Parts: sequence; structure tokens; C-alpha cells
Amino acid sequence: MNKFIVTTTINDITPALHLYDSLEEWNLIVIGDKKTPNLKLKNGQFVPWNFQNTLGFKCESHIPWNVIQRRNLGYLLAIKEGADVIATIDDDNIPLSMWGRDVYVGDTVTRRMISADVICDSLYEHSNVTTEKLWHRGFPIQELENRYKRVESIASRHVDVQAGLWNGDPDVDAVCRIAGGPFDLQFSDSEFLIDYNCFSPYNTQNTLFSRRISPAMCLLFDIGRMDDIWASYMSQRIMRELKSCVLFTGPTVYQDRNEHDLSIDLEKEVIGYRNTPEFINTLNEIELDSSQCVIEMYSKIVDKISTLGFINSNITKFQRAWIEDVEKII
Repeated sequence: MNKFIVTTTINDITPALHLYDSLEEWNLIVIGDKKTPNLKLKNGQFVPWNFQNTLGFKCESHIPWNVIQRRNLGYLLAIKEGADVIATIDDDNIPLSMWGRDVYVGDTVTRRMISADVICDSLYEHSNVTTEKLWHRGFPIQELENRYKRVESIASRHVDVQAGLWNGDPDVDAVCRIAGGPFDLQFSDSEFLIDYNCFSPYNTQNTLFSRRISPAMCLLFDIGRMDDIWASYMSQRIMRELKSCVLFTGPTVYQDRNEHDLSIDLEKEVIGYRNTPEFINTLNEIELDSSQCVIEMYSKIVDKISTLGFINSNITKFQRAWIEDVEKII
């Protein structure tokens, strides 16, 4: 199995990056930005900002500078270099000793499976603390009271996405963090599947995904802090046709969270508070054909969401360029 780790950073080599760079069975790709110093990695590949326009990816010119969405170029590089599995991580998520050992992406597993009418919340399932005050970033606040309305069963499902949790300061939304933080939490080691008939938000901080689903993992911009969250919903809509599930695992990293201005985080999450229900409803309305490949299904999703008032034309142009890039290399 050809395994890659992809991230972005504006920092020098963090403790997390140092550890990821030392993992012998993984290939690290770090995409720089204009603020990033010239990183000297021992084993990994650092791509500085002034080299990125030479990579041959059409979508590169559409991505703004000083944004995490530069990570898309790392995904494309990993695909081009033959990745079977891509791990997307953040530079403040320090891997624990077991990180990367149990990789279920591409396999069929038997686990407890969570089903709901619309959406589930992974933190509710993992938490040993007061769950009323804790929910994942990007979980629609309109559905908070429905987090408890779920059905459990034991099921065997193919896995295209493996989302690991994080001890320390978890990825909750800004309202949750302002009201209940700061956090230093320990989550349970529970492993469970999310039924492909519903959704559950996952991020790009500690998540593994397959080559097959990689065309749908494109991170959007100009949508605040919903870039990875809405990408997770789009990928799950396609996984429904593939009869594939997201597997959530326990914590495999400790997040020593980089400094954030919570008021800015809140402003950047308002678009999600307002529009995530409509975004999810739109995904559910799209008729996809399981006989189509992932790129074709993703292209149909791009066409549909481009009609939403909160998706601007720059995003759509970027997504279509991304599709062209993926089609050339996958």
C-alpha cells in the first residue's frame, strides 16, 4: 500500500511535522505558502510557494494565497505519485504512538453502525463529557436536538474514509468553544461506522481517505471554515452510491491547537450556521448513478451546488479546473 501524508503550514517544523516526517511507511508532502519558511525535512517533500505554479495543475492559479486550500495541490501530488491512501493532517496535531498503524481504508470492516434521518455527530458518540455542550465543527446547529435520535446496528461495510479523533482541544465549532472552552479532553477509543444514508461531519486534521474517493475531497474556499466540512458532505453523498461508509476511530493524535481568534472563527462559521441545512438538502436531492465513476458523480454535484446563492462563480471555476487535473492523473 502506497501511503501519503499531506498538510500545509505557515510555521517552521512543528513537533507534529517532525514526527510525521520520521514515519518510514509514509510519504510526507508539505505544501508551503508565502509565509512559510524554507522547511528542511529529513524524508518528506516540501513544496515552496514559488514552485507550485510549475506543478502542471490547472487549479493552482485559482487558489488564493495564505489559505489552507493550498493543501489541494498536495492531494493532487499524492494521487499523481500513486497514493493508495492519503492522510490529511494539521501541523498542530501531534501523532500518538499508534498513529497510522491500523489503516482500514480500502477494507471491509464489521463495526457498530450509527444511522439517523439526516445527520450524526461523531463527538456525541466518542465523548465522556457533557455531550449537550460539545459538537463537531460544521454540525448544523438546527439539528442539535436531534443528535440523540439515532439507530444502532452491527454491520459490515467497505471503508473509503477513516476519521480519527483527537485528544486535547477538539475540533468543535466556535459557539461551542466560546461557551464551553478551553478544552483539554480525552475521548473514548470507540470505533463505529456512519450509515451511508446519512451524513456526519469530518475534517482534514486527522483523516485518511482512499484513492477512489480522492476526487471528491477537494477543499473549497470563500466559504469560511466550511471548506473541509462541506467537502466531507460531498464525499459522503458519493459514498452512498458506492455503498461505502466513514469509519470513525478513537483519538490517534493530541491537538496542541494553534492560536485562534475565536471572534474571527465565529465570523467564518456563520456561513455554515446559515446554509449547511440547505447544502445537505441539495446533496440529498441530487440523483447520482452508481454506474458512473467518482469524478463523474462529483462533477454532477459541482454543477448542482453552483446554483446555490452562497457558492460564488470563483469556487465553481476552481472545482472544474480541479476535475480536469484529477482526470489527467487518476
